[in-house]
Amino acid sequence: MRHVFEVSTGFGLCGVAAIIERFETGRREDRVLLVMNTVQAFEAVPAVHELPEYAPLLELFGRVVHLNDLIAPEHPHGWSPAPNSHAARLATAQLHAACGIEEGRSTGSGSSRSTAPPPPPSSGSSPAPGSPSTRTGS
Repeated sequence: MRHVFEVSTGFGLCGVAAIIERFETGRREDRVLLVMNTVQAFEAVPAVHELPEYAPLLELFGRVVHLNDLIAPEHPHGWSPAPNSHAARLATAQLHAACGIEEGRSTGSGSSRSTAPPPPPSSGSSPAPGSPSTRTGS
């Protein structure tokens, strides 16, 4: 089973490394580090996985994925595809491929991974989609 750990700072990477060393998190080759450079001018500041002082901690992971490279030219702070949209499904598939997660394959716990993010929680007592009060047209 893949374990994906997301970090954006050296402090976060150190915290994840401590968790890996303390708890059972699977084999090295099943651990994926998802790095996100969230500073405003990320082109001018190296991401945590590019800094030589953190190289020993990167050895804890079988794969390192840089989210900024996947979503370029967008910035992580401003990028958010609409839930259940075609863009969200494409982004999910691209992220799964980059992390080595096989679509539709059963994980070690017997569950399968979804390819679309869950819908947002409903607020209040609005009628269900398709009910008479929400239909438009004829």
